[in-house]
Amino acid sequence: MKDRVRDFVLHCPEDGRYKEIILRNVLSRHLPKTVSIGTGFVMCDNHKATSQIDIIIYDNRIPPLFQIDDFVIVVKESVVGIIEVKTTIRKNEFKEINKKAHENGKLIVGNNLKLLFNGIFGYETDLKTTNDILPKPIADSLTEYHGQVRHICFGKDIFMRYWHNDPQRSFTQREHCGFYRVDNLAFSYFISNLLESVLININQNGCYVYNCVQHTDVFYEYLYPLVENGEKEGYSIDNWQLILD
Repeated sequence: MKDRVRDFVLHCPEDGRYKEIILRNVLSRHLPKTVSIGTGFVMCDNHKATSQIDIIIYDNRIPPLFQIDDFVIVVKESVVGIIEVKTTIRKNEFKEINKKAHENGKLIVGNNLKLLFNGIFGYETDLKTTNDILPKPIADSLTEYHGQVRHICFGKDIFMRYWHNDPQRSFTQREHCGFYRVDNLAFSYFISNLLESVLININQNGCYVYNCVQHTDVFYEYLYPLVENGEKEGYSIDNWQLILD
């Protein structure tokens, strides 16, 4: 879809803007109708507001403080997901992108342990899996600012997920970032993780939805299609695993 726009308009001045619109359109097809998608700001404790967020996913049961079309100002209690959208994630520019998303997430979550999907979606990247080690600008930023941003698309082939002391991880239970080479499926895995997170969040206790995702074969395989190779773990870029604690 984003390439089709470029077919019509080679020098589109609103390059990032239309890519946000395309992603919101795709998300609206998959997310439950009990949530809405907008762009704008989140009001947090002590009347502090986040910086502007490209995509805000919020629970319809709590109305926005302000809304014009898709521009919204919402309270943090209604937010179930935030996404920063980038045309290209470049290694040397990643720190500021990650810092912004991290600080916004920290403002929203505060001392609340609610599950918040916090992601960075890059349509393209200059990150190459041919590198023997994770490039230093990426590793340094994820080490300095971690724990809030949990899902990143580095283009269509590279997906990152943050793991926090997960007992299901066979190689380590330590806090770390896992990187995966999933050709043409990074976008899909980003959206699948978002959908699972939102479903758990909007369910009061999370148990039914969690069990549905984990134990209903059809739904689980719909979200995570790489089951024939040990799920996405079979596609792990092992030498990029980043231990954080």
